[in-house]
Amino acid sequence: MFARMLGTAGYGVYSFSLAVITICSIPAQAGAPQVVVRETAKANRADIPREIPSVWKWANRNVLLFTTITIFFTSLAIIALKDIISPARFTTLLFGVSLIPLIAFINVKAAALRGLSSVVLAQLPDSIIRPLSLLLIFTGGTFLASYGRTFPPVYLMLAHTLAAAASLTFIFLILKVKVSHFSPSPPLLRKTRDSWNKAALPLAFISAFMLVNKQTDLILLGLLRDDHEVGVYKAVFQIAFLVIFGLQAVNQIIKPYLATLYYENRKAELQRLLTLSSRTIFLLATPPVLAIFFYGPAIITTVFGSGFATGSEALYILVFGQLINAYFGPIDTLLNMTGYEKESLKALSLAILCNLSLNFLLIPSFGIQGAAAATTISLFIWNLSLWYVARTKLKLKASFF
Repeated sequence: MFARMLGTAGYGVYSFSLAVITICSIPAQAGAPQVVVRETAKANRADIPREIPSVWKWANRNVLLFTTITIFFTSLAIIALKDIISPARFTTLLFGVSLIPLIAFINVKAAALRGLSSVVLAQLPDSIIRPLSLLLIFTGGTFLASYGRTFPPVYLMLAHTLAAAASLTFIFLILKVKVSHFSPSPPLLRKTRDSWNKAALPLAFISAFMLVNKQTDLILLGLLRDDHEVGVYKAVFQIAFLVIFGLQAVNQIIKPYLATLYYENRKAELQRLLTLSSRTIFLLATPPVLAIFFYGPAIITTVFGSGFATGSEALYILVFGQLINAYFGPIDTLLNMTGYEKESLKALSLAILCNLSLNFLLIPSFGIQGAAAATTISLFIWNLSLWYVARTKLKLKASFF
């Protein structure tokens, strides 16, 4: 619906701006969500709930500090580029800065719920509350307009900000109820704080690199091609992403269990969980792959409109890449939850280097097809590297077979 209301170019401006803001939100989080999941799960399973508020307090302080710094420098950069970028991109980016603290705190609060094994509640803010609020706010503001009229992308960015605020309010209230029975946290020891800071740095880089790897093609398309192609690519990427909805869901569920089983040295149970998860992910990926293979072009035009029909070839390439992602299972989550975040970071760095190089090489000549090919190849390199680390370091196997 947003793609139809904004048009291909307007949807491209919005998608490009949101990709930039999403990447800018990573320094604001400073690796806190990953540390919160791991440490909350460990304390919860060890039945020492008094330690849980300590890691949350540490995360809130870090996020507040880094969010302030990130907002300042992001705003400065956007203003400095005012004369270079288009007016539509400038206003959309500038209004999008207000999303940075909202995204950061939502992710930290959701991580706390996942650490408490409240997986469904942790998914509600980003998966239900934010998109539903966005839908209601944006459609409410455009209800009286005639169908087919296009709107400035900054309208959608403003609606996104309001929806994120509603999502943060919801998750804050849920956590308030959850922690009502916790005892006051003990004084935070410097040694403990330093260990969390030390763990947060590589985890922050992993999160940043994963998002950069995911958004690189979109941003480089925006820099090297026009807004129309960015809009088309964003649309087909959304469809291809359906292939790994099982991977996303399973990852959120098993994070605390991977950490618990590993630190309790229950290796056989950990391997069984990995095998079951990997097979579940791949089987869930099969129906959308078949549907897109047989009806890809029809799905694009039906959902997004005829203006997006040129993305069918890129869609097939992206679907193949996401199928590779599904085949290897929750391999990156395994390494991050078992203390091998540095090895994970190395593998991701290699994939990003490959992705950047291929995007610069292929996008000028092949456009969105080149961007899709770069993403697919980098996904294969990343997953294969992670699989090798898990096999050699942990002696664990995480793939369909």
